[in-house]
Amino acid sequence: MVHIGDDWTCDVLGALDAGAVPVWISKDRPIPDTPPTFGRQHVHVAATLADAAALIRTLNFREGTTS
Repeated sequence: MVHIGDDWTCDVLGALDAGAVPVWISKDRPIPDTPPTFGRQHVHVAATLADAAALIRTLNFREGTTS
């Protein structure tokens, strides 16, 4: 499961807590320096929603799906 959002606390940390793969729409903001630091290596960052959509397509391709 993938969760896309632009709020670090609600979207990214919430997705990690739920076991989802977060895609953070950063709007060119730096990754916040807030705990927890675990799982940050599993956070995908996209500057815009269009970039996030392109990223999701590559994730699906790597997983072997064709949708």
